[in-house]
Amino acid sequence: MAVRGGLGILILLLGIGFEALQPITTAGAAGGAWTQLRPPVWPPARERAGMATDSGGQAVVLFGGEGNAGLLDDTWILDGTFWAQRRPSHAPPARAGGAMARDSATRTVLLFGGSGAHGAVDDTWIWEGANWTEQHPSVRPAARSDPVLAFDNATGRMLLFGGVDSRGTLLNDTWAWNGATWEEQSVAAAPPARKAASMAGDDARGTVLLFGGIDARGVFLNDTWTWDGARWDDRTPPVFLAGRERASLAVDPANQSLVLFGGLGLRTLNNDFWNWNGSTWSSLVQAGRPPGRQGAGMATDLARGRIVLFGGEGFNERSELVLLDDTWTWSGPASPPASAASAPTLTAPTVAAPTPAAAPAVAAERSRSSMVLPLAVGLVLIGAGYVLRRRSTPFK
Repeated sequence: MAVRGGLGILILLLGIGFEALQPITTAGAAGGAWTQLRPPVWPPARERAGMATDSGGQAVVLFGGEGNAGLLDDTWILDGTFWAQRRPSHAPPARAGGAMARDSATRTVLLFGGSGAHGAVDDTWIWEGANWTEQHPSVRPAARSDPVLAFDNATGRMLLFGGVDSRGTLLNDTWAWNGATWEEQSVAAAPPARKAASMAGDDARGTVLLFGGIDARGVFLNDTWTWDGARWDDRTPPVFLAGRERASLAVDPANQSLVLFGGLGLRTLNNDFWNWNGSTWSSLVQAGRPPGRQGAGMATDLARGRIVLFGGEGFNERSELVLLDDTWTWSGPASPPASAASAPTLTAPTVAAPTPAAAPAVAAERSRSSMVLPLAVGLVLIGAGYVLRRRSTPFK
């Protein structure tokens, strides 16, 4: 009986020890996953399109961008499974780099600016779910391309920041849309001027988050700022991700945090995945992530509790730089954070094709190394069982 009892304890301890020491940074460990959708019809390849939660919150809407044949002015809806092109009676002129986001107060989608056929534009449009309507406010921001736009839950207004004007000057002005007109905000200290940053409303904390972009010197920025409805605060944490432009940022509805994907960084198109919890950035390790890209559309699919990513500029299977037309979804919860990134040395970018399957290889190596401790514990327990068996033999 002593032998059986000892073996039983050994098996129990081995099971408990192995379960408790499972690697937590292995890809998909906490259930979050990227999934590529393969609908029968989808939008043409493009970058720098506008993408947002649809006005009714039941779908995702995509507008414009730059395709292989030039600027686009088409409107598409993803209902969770299928893409369908809408053909409204009125639509904004073709453009890329416009700022577009859902206005939660009015349950519409707001579009401002971008780069059109003759340069930067300053028009304001609203999508109500069936048609686009141009607004004619008496006051509006100067024409610009690559600004950022997000809903400010603290004030119930839309917030616009930065971009580049028609003369090539980078901007750092802050504007609010109240549903009828634009109002420039007076701020004591604004983030440095930039274009192609990433911005989203952090509704759970009542702030708007701004990250990165590129400055007038061509330097990729990696600073983090929050807007609380009245002021900007530099929230760059001690540990932060590498600078980049045209990264995709959206709310992850599974845990009410913000997640950031990809973007053009130092000598590479990134496909790293990051979480902002209100005070710091954490790297999320996930297998099966979309290939690296910049200028992809990303928005929250509220009805299904997930994030949708579409298109952008990236590399194909032959390592050629192309416009993409793939659709991906992220469903949380996010996996635990991996080791944090270090600050990069900022120099002029040179885009290089990534090594195929590099990210999965890293995840696999981390998985193998993380198994060393559980296996060592198992061997110790097996040895202890052998000793128990030898000592308990006389008591048979």
